[in-house]
Amino acid sequence: MKSRITTTGCLSIFFITGISAFAQTKDVDSLLTLLKQEKDPIAKTLLYNKISQEIYGINGQRYFSAGDHDYFMEAHAYADSGLQLAGDVSFHEGEIELNRTVGDLYLYEENYDEAIRYYTISYETAFRYGTDYQKALALYNLGMIHSRLEKPVQALEYINLALSLYQGDDHDKSWQLDVYRIISEIYEKANEYRLSVEYGNAALDMAKRANDTANIAIISMTLANAYLPLNKIDTAAYLYETAIEYFHATGNFNNKALALRKYASEIIRSRDPAKSLEMLLEAAQLYEQSNPKSPDLADTYRQISEIHRQTGNKDNMEYYRSKALQKALLSGHPSVITNIYVWLGTEALKTMRQDRAERYFLSAERYNSMTGSVADKITILNYLSEIYKRKGNARKMFEIAQEAVRLHDSLTTVEDQRHLDLLNIQYELKELSEKKEMELRMTAEQQQRRIRQRNLIIILSSAALVILFILQLKLVRNSRNVKKKNIMLEETHKKMMFVQNQLRTANGELNLYRQDLEKMVRQKADEQAQKDMQLYGLSNNIPGGFIYRKTVDKHGHEQLLYISSNIWKLYGVFADDLTGKGDFFSFLGEEFVAALKRKEAGINGKKEQFRYESAVVLNDRTIWLLVCAFPNSGSDETVIWDGLVIDITRQKESEQILKAAKERAEEADRLKSVFLANMSHEIRTPMNAILGFIYFLENENLAPEKRKKYIETIQKSAEQLLKLVENIIDISKLEVRQIKMFPTEFALNELMRELEEAFAGEIPAGKALFVQFDDTRASQDDVIYTDRMRLKQILQNLLENAIKYTDKGYVRFGYKHTNTDMLQFFVEDTGIGIPDDQQNVIFEYFRQGDYAELMPKYGGTGLGLSISKGLTECLGGKIYLESEQNQGSTFYFTIKKRLE
Repeated sequence: MKSRITTTGCLSIFFITGISAFAQTKDVDSLLTLLKQEKDPIAKTLLYNKISQEIYGINGQRYFSAGDHDYFMEAHAYADSGLQLAGDVSFHEGEIELNRTVGDLYLYEENYDEAIRYYTISYETAFRYGTDYQKALALYNLGMIHSRLEKPVQALEYINLALSLYQGDDHDKSWQLDVYRIISEIYEKANEYRLSVEYGNAALDMAKRANDTANIAIISMTLANAYLPLNKIDTAAYLYETAIEYFHATGNFNNKALALRKYASEIIRSRDPAKSLEMLLEAAQLYEQSNPKSPDLADTYRQISEIHRQTGNKDNMEYYRSKALQKALLSGHPSVITNIYVWLGTEALKTMRQDRAERYFLSAERYNSMTGSVADKITILNYLSEIYKRKGNARKMFEIAQEAVRLHDSLTTVEDQRHLDLLNIQYELKELSEKKEMELRMTAEQQQRRIRQRNLIIILSSAALVILFILQLKLVRNSRNVKKKNIMLEETHKKMMFVQNQLRTANGELNLYRQDLEKMVRQKADEQAQKDMQLYGLSNNIPGGFIYRKTVDKHGHEQLLYISSNIWKLYGVFADDLTGKGDFFSFLGEEFVAALKRKEAGINGKKEQFRYESAVVLNDRTIWLLVCAFPNSGSDETVIWDGLVIDITRQKESEQILKAAKERAEEADRLKSVFLANMSHEIRTPMNAILGFIYFLENENLAPEKRKKYIETIQKSAEQLLKLVENIIDISKLEVRQIKMFPTEFALNELMRELEEAFAGEIPAGKALFVQFDDTRASQDDVIYTDRMRLKQILQNLLENAIKYTDKGYVRFGYKHTNTDMLQFFVEDTGIGIPDDQQNVIFEYFRQGDYAELMPKYGGTGLGLSISKGLTECLGGKIYLESEQNQGSTFYFTIKKRLE
């Protein structure tokens, strides 16, 4: 056996190196295949170690996702098998490596007690059988764990001891790089920033020379954290940017997100909030992709919400507040959830929402009880005391204030002790640093003493060899008895190993069973969380509506259990302010609440859905709501109502528009019927006159005077009929926008005199009125460029109407210049006037005003004003009127002086 072990010691380095090279090209399956084929126990031990490392991703490429507990159990099982085999063949180098591997496994699982135990076993075995390098590795790992446990003095002691055992050669600087990096991190955590910078810069130089991108990223972020308290902001900014770049290059997106958060919040936010927001959103996206349950994600969304509050973007601020709370709850970390609830409570207090703030701080207090943080407890109690003070609840305020004072007194003692501990740690760190320098000087002096002592040792060695020879002779005599005892001890050892293996097997099975149960619980929790997220997303994305659930007890008391949080986007009311209340619909008005209760009472215990529509005035705006609700039976005669509320305002407005369009269509149909009847009369009247007087003209004995009078009557009736046809043609052209303008240049006053002369001679008999062109506002030589015929047609229509509806008085017309390129015309009369309620319809087709007495007395088709309105618009202007019933009317219209 001794020769076998000696051979093992000689071959161990060869096997370790060979398998490491082999693993660079083979995956875990290949290693498992090689394990089945391998017969040598030494090589199998090393294969077990390498497979365990590869499965959990400790060294080399990660074939699986590190951090999964299933992979931990599998890796642990292979390491245990290797430890058992190494113990069977007394392969000490294998025991050293495998114990360190198991320690690494527990380190990744954050089980520090077990990790320390296995690293200690590895060190003790290496101290007896291993090399300085193996001892140093175990000490280095112990230093890393104590650093994580925030024990910097012990950590530095272990790491310095490891560094004194093994410095590495010129080709192996990675060891010294890792040690300097860890020392820099320890000093940074202990607030010794200058020492952290000193060691960090040394480590960064080594990493850059070795082109070690992973270490460059980590060291840069540590240095940036150390430079910030030293007020070297630009240097810290450069190092954060370097860390972000290298984390991205190495694919370490979780650390990249952490660097983005630190850079954005510590440096960029005060300089450029927009850029800070962009970096925080990128960090959130990285967390969502790599670890959606990360506790850092909640704080990232909190920072994003605060930037939106700073820039006044209320919608995004509220959205990311809800995201922060959602991610905190999803992370399952009580301290993270506590901090988010405290933050939400303080934000609610700023906006004077005491009820909401109270709920947030009570939730924070509930989760704080899981963490045991006295400082957070005092903060929560102080805020609750302020809330109850604002509410006027003096008794409750006094009770909470007393509890806060009691906790503060106890915390002061703890904080004082912590402060003393921190000062002690800083003193010990400085003392340790000075001790290290002293040790280096003492080492140099010891080397000189060793040279002087070497000669003496050579002399003593010669004498010792003689003594050893004599002792060896005595040992030979007792060797037989020793061999027998060794055989008995070996048998006892085998029995103990058998029992130990059985215990390990049973323990492994129990661990596997426990892990299966934990996996099942996590899976169910994840499924429930996913369902909750789906329900949250669906309920908050109902177009124009929201859902709610409430209970109504046998006494009629209501309580809201749930309501979609997007209600604040629809109606400006926050869901948190409504949850738990009984009058949660009061913001929609008492009438709405009363009508809803009547509808619910009408169900009378039946499981039937009801629908209810109601108009509600909200924020000076009338909206229509549709409520659909369904009852379910609860305990103690309680009724659970599940309801859906949808805004149907657009639907109602569409119905009103359709109704109005229908009424307009019916009115248009009625007016057309009246128009056709009127047209029939208007056409028959001149046609009858023409036909009748033509019949009279056939009489040869007709006197010349009567014949001339008959011919004039026929001519006037024909002109009346022709004008009617022309009006119908103009209306048709105006409706299809096919009427054309033919502008010419002419003198406007000539046209006005022409109209005055024409209409002055057409005053019907029996009317005491006169027609006059009012030239007081006109110019002598007005020359305009427009369609003369159409302008004359407009004036003729207005003058004919004025004469038709005026029995006595006057009809004046004229024009005046405006300050623009427009002319304003007017036609004024002293006729019957137009009531206010009819002035808005007389320009419509077929309208004469809704007078029953107008048609028989005045006649007409109702087309003149409609044609005038259309022609005025074609000439670039508009038409309007001023009128008072029985006091006369004045029609105004404008046209462009020059029609292009």
